[in-house]
Amino acid sequence: MEKTAKKIFYRVWPYFILIICLTVSFTPIVWVVCSSLKPAGDILTIPPFYFPKTITLQHYYDLFFKRDISPVFLNSLTIALASTAISIVFGTLAAYVFARSKSKLMDGLLSLILTGRMMPAVALVIPLYMVMRQLNLVNTKTSLIVAYTAMSLPFAIYMMMGFISQIPYEIEESGIIDGCSPFKVLTLLILPLIGAGLASTAIFNFLTAWNEYLFAVIFMIDERAKTIPVALMAFDTGRNTYWGPRFALMVISLVPATIFTLAAQKYLVSGVTLGAVKG
Repeated sequence: MEKTAKKIFYRVWPYFILIICLTVSFTPIVWVVCSSLKPAGDILTIPPFYFPKTITLQHYYDLFFKRDISPVFLNSLTIALASTAISIVFGTLAAYVFARSKSKLMDGLLSLILTGRMMPAVALVIPLYMVMRQLNLVNTKTSLIVAYTAMSLPFAIYMMMGFISQIPYEIEESGIIDGCSPFKVLTLLILPLIGAGLASTAIFNFLTAWNEYLFAVIFMIDERAKTIPVALMAFDTGRNTYWGPRFALMVISLVPATIFTLAAQKYLVSGVTLGAVKG
């Protein structure tokens, strides 16, 4: 009887822990979604109730037709996708060089690049703003794309270097024997094998750019040039906080990040090919 109880416990406890983790993770999201569907007078009722008694889409209507949130949404999407793509492309190219180089000079250069990742973002605001102002890029999407790429590139290099280093060199040798250039070796042989690295790095960089607030609130001044994190803070006027539209915008902001994560997640299975050739 005791052995049976132990077996049941060992089988059940992982699912019990998983349920707790999922509950903690999804409770705030469900709360935000439910609050976005409540009438304005029901959001801050005391005692609060979790699910809406009356469902309304008025807050979403106000966002798109009264406040015209579409430009803000497109700004965030364009900036996040552009900075992610640039950091992935250049980060992968640099990571390949660092991973295959045996020079101590390259090791020192890599350490210098990674040092930029260790600096807090607030320390980079003033120098980056001065550069953007000299280049007349303040209040443009380009300023945030450059800033986010500068923040994400060291991480992309570090991540991709780890995945590329796991690829056996025999695979590259076979490509070189067949007459492939280093660029073809990287694009045709290595990249298909490091889908896990590409996906995980892209997801992290996209979410970082999508949720960033500090640079966005300083570099983007005009109302229509703002990003979603800045727009969320605009619902607090000092005298009143418009919780309904704010919750609705929170829900809308979850959609692209969720879609991007789910789309990239299927490529994570490519990581099982790492180490397929043993040295």
